[in-house]
Amino acid sequence: MLRSEDSGVHYEAVGVIGNLVHSSTEIKKQVLTEGALQPVINLLSSPCQESQREAALLLGQFATQPPDDDGPDYKSRIVQRGAVPPLIRMLAQDDTALKEMAAFALGRLAQNTHNQAGIVQVNGQFTTASGPTSSCVAGVLRAPAQA
Repeated sequence: MLRSEDSGVHYEAVGVIGNLVHSSTEIKKQVLTEGALQPVINLLSSPCQESQREAALLLGQFATQPPDDDGPDYKSRIVQRGAVPPLIRMLAQDDTALKEMAAFALGRLAQNTHNQAGIVQVNGQFTTASGPTSSCVAGVLRAPAQA
């Protein structure tokens, strides 16, 4: 369902997965094991803002999952797979709920100090290696342990 071409299906799928993941860490582990991480990251660039919002929320929830192997934690995996640039672009959108979910996900990702180098706030703008974007949420990184 997450790989469907229909953006309405994306929204419904990510919403259902979000509800399941929120209710059980075992379900979250199973969803991640089954390969949902990259399709959810891809939804951050969906033309449907509702899908983007739900994907950001779900990534924030995935970020709390401890690794089930000797690999990096999920905060690192999410960043390594390209989630930061679309999350930062979401901060520049007009939709307040979209901005809040992007800030939530970025805050969770910033709890890993190694990720903070990829999310930098300079002169009121968030920036990545690809350049600055408009800032709308000041201080996402000021207190990452509290996010």
